Amino acid sequence: MGKTMSRTIVHFGLLVILLALSAFASAQVAFTAARGASSVEPVTISNLGDAGSNLEVDSIEIDDDTHFLLEPGGSCIAPPFSLGGGDSCTQLVRFSPQAIGTFTATLTVLSDAPSVANDQVALSGTAEPGPEPALQVAPGSLSFGLVSADALPLDADVTVSNLGEASTELTVTSVGTSGDAEFFIQSDSCQGEVLAGGTSCTVTIRFDAASDGSFTGALQIVTSVGDATVPLSGATQIPARLVFLDQPVDTAVGDMITPPVVVEVQDASGDRVSLDNSTLVELALAVDPSGAASLNGTTATVVSNGLATFADLSLDQVGEGFVLRAADGAGELAIDDSAPFAILPGPPATLAFAVQPVDTVVGGLISPPVLVHVLDSFGNVVTWDSATEVGLALSGGQPSAQLGGGEVQQVSGGSVSFAGLSVDLAGTDYQLLAQSSDSAIASAASAAFDITSAGSGTTITGIDPAGSQVVGEPFLVSVNVTGVSPSGTVTVSDGSTSCPIDLDQGETACELVSTSAGPRTISANYPGDVNNAPSQAQVEYQITLASTDLAIASIDPAGSQAVNQAYTVEISTAGFNPGGTVTISDGQGASCLIVLGSANSCDLTSTSVGPRTISADYPGDANNQPASATAPYQIVAGAPDRVVFLVQPEDAVSAQAISPAVELQIQDAFGNPVLSDSSSEVALSLIDGTSGAELAGGDAIAVSAAVAVFDALSIDLAGSEYRLRADSADLPSAFSEPFDVSPGEPFELRFGVQPSSVLPGSPITPAVTITVRDAAGNLVISDNSTAVDLQLVDGTPGAVLANGGVITVSNGVATYAGLSVDQVGAGYRLSADDALGGLAGALSQPFNVVTSESETEIIGFDPTGAQIVGQPYDVLVEVTGASPTGLVTVSDDLGASCQFDVASDDRCSLVSTATGNRIITASYPGDTNNAASSDQTFYVINPAQSALSIVDISPAGQQAINQSYQVQIAVDGFNPTGPVIVDDGDGNVCVINLPADRCALTSTSVGPKTITASYGGNANNLGDTASQAYDIVRAQSTTSILGLTPAAQQVVELPYTVTVIVAGQNPSGQISVSDGQGADCLVDLDLGQTACELVSTSLGPRTILAEYSGDDNNEPSQASAPYQIVSTGPVALAFSVQPEYGVVNGPLFPRLVVRVVDSLGLLVADDDSTEIEIRIETNPGGGQLTGTPVKTVSGGVASFENLSISALGEGYQLRARTPNINLESAVTDFFDVIEDQVFGDRFELPPDTLFQDRFEVLPVPNSSKRAGSGLE
Repeated sequence: MGKTMSRTIVHFGLLVILLALSAFASAQVAFTAARGASSVEPVTISNLGDAGSNLEVDSIEIDDDTHFLLEPGGSCIAPPFSLGGGDSCTQLVRFSPQAIGTFTATLTVLSDAPSVANDQVALSGTAEPGPEPALQVAPGSLSFGLVSADALPLDADVTVSNLGEASTELTVTSVGTSGDAEFFIQSDSCQGEVLAGGTSCTVTIRFDAASDGSFTGALQIVTSVGDATVPLSGATQIPARLVFLDQPVDTAVGDMITPPVVVEVQDASGDRVSLDNSTLVELALAVDPSGAASLNGTTATVVSNGLATFADLSLDQVGEGFVLRAADGAGELAIDDSAPFAILPGPPATLAFAVQPVDTVVGGLISPPVLVHVLDSFGNVVTWDSATEVGLALSGGQPSAQLGGGEVQQVSGGSVSFAGLSVDLAGTDYQLLAQSSDSAIASAASAAFDITSAGSGTTITGIDPAGSQVVGEPFLVSVNVTGVSPSGTVTVSDGSTSCPIDLDQGETACELVSTSAGPRTISANYPGDVNNAPSQAQVEYQITLASTDLAIASIDPAGSQAVNQAYTVEISTAGFNPGGTVTISDGQGASCLIVLGSANSCDLTSTSVGPRTISADYPGDANNQPASATAPYQIVAGAPDRVVFLVQPEDAVSAQAISPAVELQIQDAFGNPVLSDSSSEVALSLIDGTSGAELAGGDAIAVSAAVAVFDALSIDLAGSEYRLRADSADLPSAFSEPFDVSPGEPFELRFGVQPSSVLPGSPITPAVTITVRDAAGNLVISDNSTAVDLQLVDGTPGAVLANGGVITVSNGVATYAGLSVDQVGAGYRLSADDALGGLAGALSQPFNVVTSESETEIIGFDPTGAQIVGQPYDVLVEVTGASPTGLVTVSDDLGASCQFDVASDDRCSLVSTATGNRIITASYPGDTNNAASSDQTFYVINPAQSALSIVDISPAGQQAINQSYQVQIAVDGFNPTGPVIVDDGDGNVCVINLPADRCALTSTSVGPKTITASYGGNANNLGDTASQAYDIVRAQSTTSILGLTPAAQQVVELPYTVTVIVAGQNPSGQISVSDGQGADCLVDLDLGQTACELVSTSLGPRTILAEYSGDDNNEPSQASAPYQIVSTGPVALAFSVQPEYGVVNGPLFPRLVVRVVDSLGLLVADDDSTEIEIRIETNPGGGQLTGTPVKTVSGGVASFENLSISALGEGYQLRARTPNINLESAVTDFFDVIEDQVFGDRFELPPDTLFQDRFEVLPVPNSSKRAGSGLE
């Protein structure tokens, strides 16, 4: 660079542009930069002027800013700016070529210099090529090849690199894929990345396919230096289904299926997925025509090259149409079912009964026909066998029985049917034996079956009365039994009671009595005999409820009872053993329960007075209809306890009767009028109101039907807040509500303020007043019309009264404020008359007109400042004048006054009856020498401090919750009035209106209480409080067992009802009832329950205990009652000893012993009447029972020593029954009747000569003992 410089010097500044490094004649700047790069050079601007000069640079500009730019950062600030003489600054210029080549421009500096050196600079720059970035994408193409399904998904990376010099860079602006959706970008570190020379980034491509096929796509990479495309390709084969390649073929049962079954894995196109070596193929039976086949062998295997081979399959059942199903273990491939195939039976191995013989009547054909199959070793019918011969033989049952129709037959299709089978002797546990002529085929025995005797028919031919009968009443059941001369006893039963019909006696009916109501199934049961099978008949019958007669037999005390006092209601009932409870009610909420069978009365307590209809309501029970009864009764009040105002006094007029008449009533402790009281006396007295007032007409009078009427009450003085007090003998006083008495009609005039001595011509002070009074002397404040005429009388003749005359009263008062008399004199008086003449007039007291003045002054109080209301205080007065004499009157503004003689004293004692700033007036009336004078001042009367105390709480110490207790208080003070609030701290309060001194408080929660009495005070008394500790305890509860149903006793294991109640303060919770031997039940009071059922499981006396655990408000309590649990009595028969075997026509060993038992299986030892009959139950030999088969028990036991059976047989059974009562019968175990092994000649029965080949071993005792029940 170089520059040329010339100088022009002026005094006001010179601009010089200097290039930083040169000093040539012309200003030039040359730049060199590569395209895409830039370079910066400085230009210096100087002021070469004098030190005091100043150069203003207005602008710096470049004429072409395409390649050259002014660059901030030099020391020159943005124009305009100033340079002092000798100062300079630097402007930076940036060359940023936009193309290759040489470029020029001019920088011009404009200023206020008159002489400029080089104000332009020639700029030139050359742009040369620089290093370039080089984009590389590798690989150039991406092929995933053929991929197996289990290898998917598969990832591969594509690398994007800048292979240029380190100073170069390129920007990857976007990365994306196109083509098939099976290719997608799994991860990408290139998008938006700027790659410097020598760096790279990675794009991960994922190949994942859900179906078969070849797939293509492309990865597009866009950069700032060019774009690149990477082709993508890949193919896969996805397993889609299983297909039977080699089908199963028909095979014999148990043999392996050959050739092996082969299953192929195919893709959706049906091609084998030869890449598959992981799929687990499982085989199962899809169709099993046998319903019970098992597929044996290897049924699950993993494919190899897409094939699964099953080489050892077999089935254990035969059938046509078996189908195998192939499925993969993951359940992802389509299943395939094989072609149907057959499994064929094996060779004959055994015989089997396909249709078993059934119980059949002797001689009848066994139906359905018995069917025998030929089976292979797997139990399959050998359907191809039509050659095997099968015959049937008989075993078991009666030894001499013959089988008909069992001859040998040839099978057809592996089966043979025997349609004509029959047995000629009745017996039990017969069996058929199927045998083949081929010894290689195993024989078979049938299930046991019985050959029964001929049937009988039992019919209920009628019931009298038809349709229904009342419970407990007899009805006749007629029965007909058909058969072969049926004998024995028919038992008729309704399910709980029974009666016998003895066919041997020719009976056809018996009388039955049902003991419970409802629908009944009447059954007639014929047990059968040797020739006849049992039979029975049933008909439906209705047992209706019995009518219940219920009456209230008595109420004690008769006629009436005091309120809240118990009275006993006794009832009578009639019906069919009525049970349950009868509710007794007074119609007003009071009730009690009577448990029938346990009691016939209960105590009722009515809580209000008046006539009552006592009702007895029986809801009925299972056997009795509902019933009710009523009786009139009277609930009267209790003893006199209080006197109360029935009609309160109303506001009245002075001396006139209070209307309406005041009425008082004598009440009992519960607030009920004692209507029977016509002797108690009640008197009234007056309290509060105007002091000195008198009550007329309040003398004691006798009540009539508890009520005293005071119709002539009157009070003479008007006033407010009067109250009446009522007293009657020893009863607490009662106090009325406050009331007011107003004045009566105007009657007369009276002087209110009398005239006092005065100077001639001076006003009489205080001003004279005339009042209008009623007949009782009360000021008639309502009078604003009476005209009063005031005149002077007596005194000095000719004297004149000024300012008197006629004045109309205001509120009953006429005030003469300016009265004066003009002449001295003594004994003057004033007369006041009604100007209209209707009212009586009045004459004042004498007064004087004197020549000397007096002065009255209140000079002090004792105590000074203030006094308590009702307490005396001295008022000190000084009177001056001409030796004044007479009385000084001191008064407050409420009417209280006192007097003293001015000649001998200077004070009197005053008592004020109301608080506040009282106006105290001292009045001297004057005398013959002195005029009247007075003085007024204020004095403070403070309230009295009341003293409140709780005198007594009754009952002392504690009371039960929800029970009232009396709180008595005392309040000392100045006539305290108003309410005293008594509370227990829990929100329960009662109010005492003074002068009453007590009230009844009831606490509703248990615990220690602080009883607080609070007096708020009144106008004359400050308030006070008092407190006392008191305890509220849980109420005593009373648990009562009202009764047990049934009464007195119940049969063991049958329920009985215990009815129980708890009396107390709304008791809640549960009552636990037990018999002391493990039986218990609960009565839930919260659910309104009053009874529960016990079931005792052992005999004997019981103490039934009802235990109430108490609750928050009630103490625990309990009750007990004796009860008896008794035996059911005879219920069934049982064998104490039964035979183990018998000798034909000889004894049974051991001898038979039968006992009568109750429901617990215990001996009924007091039974000496039950008749027991022994019969043959199971008769395998057709024998007869001989000996004494009927006996009556003794002590509940009957022994049968001489019983014998006349025929041999295996499996005899005997039945013990009761022909006359319906007890459950008993059957012996099986036993055999055998020949006498010792004395064979003792028996007449010939030996078996016909079927000797059927018996290989002589029977011995117990050789064929069978299990059996002794009680059924």
